[in-house]
Amino acid sequence: MHGELNQRLRGSLTLRMGDEMNLAAQSSPDVAIIAGSSSGVGAATVARMMSRGVNVLGIDRSDVVPTLPLGATGKYTHVTADAGSEKVWLDVLEKCRSLYGADPNSIVFCAAVLVIGSVVTLDEKAWHDIFETNVFGPARALRNVIPRMAARGGGTVVFVNSSVGHMAEQNLAAYSASKGAGLMLMKSAAVDHARQGIRVNAVCPGSIMTPFFLRHVDAAPNPKEFLETKTSRHPAGRLLEPDDVAAVVDFLASPASLGMTGVAVPVDGGLTAAYDFYVDQALEEAEESQRRFSITENK
Repeated sequence: MHGELNQRLRGSLTLRMGDEMNLAAQSSPDVAIIAGSSSGVGAATVARMMSRGVNVLGIDRSDVVPTLPLGATGKYTHVTADAGSEKVWLDVLEKCRSLYGADPNSIVFCAAVLVIGSVVTLDEKAWHDIFETNVFGPARALRNVIPRMAARGGGTVVFVNSSVGHMAEQNLAAYSASKGAGLMLMKSAAVDHARQGIRVNAVCPGSIMTPFFLRHVDAAPNPKEFLETKTSRHPAGRLLEPDDVAAVVDFLASPASLGMTGVAVPVDGGLTAAYDFYVDQALEEAEESQRRFSITENK
């Protein structure tokens, strides 16, 4: 019995030593690749990572370079390309080595495609376009990134997913399906590569004030009413700003979250905390409850 206990303790010590090695690898965030870096959460994440000394290589279909933070010790390189292409990822990985002398030890997937429609109204091209960027692109990237990251001793991967990865939204059939698939891709990569020191997590935001979301708003029959409805559904009473989400992305990419892998973190202003939220009704019920409580107290 003592021999079995000693063997277990030795195994536990080996795992603990492995954790320390992975921590050492992740405590020097040399290079991050951010797919979808020109605007929104991607741009905000670039700023946060550069401010803590990370060299960032951004990929975006847009040639717009994000606003870079003043005084940052990290460097930024922009690649105008489709982050869904396997060839692009192979080229970018080689660029990392030539520019920074190392493979990335952090990857963030922010790129996404959204097409409005139901399973009846969406054609096959729409489904293909959405899954090509939202699911197949990250899968191709991970196929090439993970072996290099493992050779470095570990690293982090963060998916910027969505609240619709957990619950459906009307007329977003393909987008919601792709985000659900993205969460399973994240979890599968997390369990498959945990012992290589690679942590894979996701953030699931609600509505964020980004160009991506505002295009969705503008497509509504009544954009003003649509925006008001979206805002009122968030118990926090406001829509998210890109940096609200980037702060959590940066945390998941850092050694501060060493104990987390395979986790989908809601960053949604309380949107998914309840199945629905009615501001006026909640206020009326609170006032009525207060009145009744006062009456009871006075008896």
